[in-house]
Formats: sequence, C-alpha cells, structure tokens
Amino acid sequence: RTYSHRLQAAGEWFTLDVGAYRFSPDMHLPGDVINLLGFKTACYEPSCPPASKEFPPPFTFNYTAPLRRIVDEEGMPAGYVTAIRGMVDQILASGGQLFLGANLTDLQALHSGEVRLVFGSQSVLTKMVLLNLPR
Repeated sequence: RTYSHRLQAAGEWFTLDVGAYRFSPDMHLPGDVINLLGFKTACYEPSCPPASKEFPPPFTFNYTAPLRRIVDEEGMPAGYVTAIRGMVDQILASGGQLFLGANLTDLQALHSGEVRLVFGSQSVLTKMVLLNLPR
C-alpha cells in the first residue's frame, strides 16, 4: 500500500508518496514505531488541526492527535518508506535476514519451537519470523 518515489523538480529533491503518507501519533502502529526509531516529523497540515477534524461528515476518525508525516533535515517530506527502511535496518543490525522477492512455498512450525521457511528447494531454519504479507 505504501509507495515512495524520490525525484527532483525545479532543482529540489523531494519524496512523493502514494498510499500511506501520514499518521496520527496516537496510532500505535505506525506512530509508536516512527517515534521509537527517532524520525523527525512535522504536521501534515500547516494549521496542525486534530486528526478527527480533517474528515468531513459523515466520516469519522478515531484518532485525535494532529496528522503528521516524516520529514528530512530540511523539513521536506522524507516519505513513509523511511519508517519501513528504518525497521529493516534495525532487523538487519540485530542479525536478522531479509528476503525480497522470495517465493515462500511453505512454513513449518517444528516441535523444537523453531520455524522452517521453505523457498522452493531451499529452506531456512529460524527461531523468529516476521512476515509482511499483502492484504
């Protein structure tokens, strides 16, 4: 659902987001993750209204904190992908592995508590698994 594309226009670099691009800090996910990773954020709207005020009737929004977006050092939108990359960097720094574009064909919970991930004719044995699956 999130697609961020970095591009340049009129000599300025910026990130264009399609899909998820703003969040309310009182959303536990992603708000807590973005806060934990320490990314700089700014209000999405200049007036910084409560999130519940940004939706016209009859729509409702269950969050109250103003909607925010991740920004770079210059205050320009850094893209929602920044949080995703930050989580991946933390996983890799902790010894985790990332398999992009891998075709997971089976997942086997073993009696030992480990999990076997099967990718066609290859498999990986692990104690923890985080799967990011599309809806």
